Amino acid sequence: MPTKIDAILSRMTIDEKLGQMILASIEVSQMNDATREFLCANHIGNVILFGKNCAGRENLARLNTEIQAAIQAATGLPALIAIDQEGGCVTRLRSEATVFPSAMVVARTGDADNAYRVGRIMGDELRALGINLDLAPVLDTLTGSAERRYYGTTTNDAAQYGCAMARGLRDAGVLACGKHFPGHEQTGLDTHFGFVVDDTPSDLLMRCMTPFRRAMAEELASVMIAHVCYPALDASGMPASLSKPIITNTLRGKLSFNGLVISDGLQMHAIVDRYGAPRGAVLAALAGCDLLITGNGGDNADPNGRDVQTPCIGALRAAVEDGTLPMQVVDAAVRRILACKLALGWTMPDPEIAVQDWSEHAAFADALADTGVEVCDPQGLLPLPEGSLFIARASGTGIGVTEGDRITESFAPLAARLLHGHSAMYHTVDELPALADACKAAPAVVFAFGLRAEGEEAAAAAAALAHENKRFIAISLAEPDALTFYPFAAATISAWDRTEPAMRAVCGRMM
Repeated sequence: MPTKIDAILSRMTIDEKLGQMILASIEVSQMNDATREFLCANHIGNVILFGKNCAGRENLARLNTEIQAAIQAATGLPALIAIDQEGGCVTRLRSEATVFPSAMVVARTGDADNAYRVGRIMGDELRALGINLDLAPVLDTLTGSAERRYYGTTTNDAAQYGCAMARGLRDAGVLACGKHFPGHEQTGLDTHFGFVVDDTPSDLLMRCMTPFRRAMAEELASVMIAHVCYPALDASGMPASLSKPIITNTLRGKLSFNGLVISDGLQMHAIVDRYGAPRGAVLAALAGCDLLITGNGGDNADPNGRDVQTPCIGALRAAVEDGTLPMQVVDAAVRRILACKLALGWTMPDPEIAVQDWSEHAAFADALADTGVEVCDPQGLLPLPEGSLFIARASGTGIGVTEGDRITESFAPLAARLLHGHSAMYHTVDELPALADACKAAPAVVFAFGLRAEGEEAAAAAAALAHENKRFIAISLAEPDALTFYPFAAATISAWDRTEPAMRAVCGRMM
């Protein structure tokens, strides 16, 4: 018997089918004619949001309503509206929704119910804003240096907490996406900026898949594929996102996953530099990806906002026409997308979104953030005296995300405001010696940094400042092990991310 999906598929054109496979970005926070035309002309079925699209609850709810209207007019179907809202450093919605601490902080509480509660609250807020696909949780397993996006150092931790977070999203009516299959690289390199090869042997890679397998057993809606090359799983040299042996043979075949497979962003340099995004889109579809992120967002956004997506759509159409991309591959992908959309129904923002009270959500996030702060104060320097000097690098301690978007206030002015002190910002390490006199005059000095590399780079100059003032406190806001470069500090404080709740929690420990 023909199904509803069969009936929908039978009346779709090639362009309409290909449009369903696109997870496109847009450049605006308010719908305009050019954006509406782009969505309609290309039969776009789905949109991914970045920080640039988010300008307050009411505006975002209005934008999502208009996205749904434009896509419904073009396709007759509801849209998947996606976002990267993991918590911690990858948090697209900041003023519009509750900011939760990193996965590592949640796992360090020792209670997986906290991960479920984060997912449920996050999902309730996203759904109220009109967002129905969260590109979270991260199911990668930490085997290398500190990575706050991970839930821990074992596959069991990643599975326990990641699955709990996914259940919370699902129970809120939001699709979850486990990433980055088969387990992101342990090389310390980043596919946003270049091609990455992970030589991890196949037996270890199979263990890294454990969190994904467990999440799939709990009806995980979707999986995002890494852009990393894994020779142990595919000797051809193709990254996983373009690899049929990894997606079709391993994920679909050996692991029997029937949900959506989503590519990572095709504008990332791991793809663009070697294949180009248009060819990458075709290869990803051939490999078995259902949804293709063609968007112009995050670290790989074109600063001029040029159209980088239409060429990807054109390449897919050309590949269908010349037989490179078989229609049965397209139809199989569209069937899975339609199944998700029919199960979700129409996702529209809550009309009362502007007056919803999420203060209890924020209080829970603050309490979690506080559990991630560790203080070592053997000399009893705390609480800090008023008038203390707070020093931080402008960009490295900004309240922002690792993949760009918006960087707002830095730690130094925030701490100075909360603790009645003074702030000094620097951009390069060469500027730090000029702060010697200010350090000498201050009742105490607090030196904060974000990532490990930044802390290591600044350590020698910071030691010279500590020589000027023995009441010197070093703070690592993202990677606590970087404090090993600061043995000269009289006290240290660490957190696991640079979100505002984490920064407030750090300041609270100095009061």
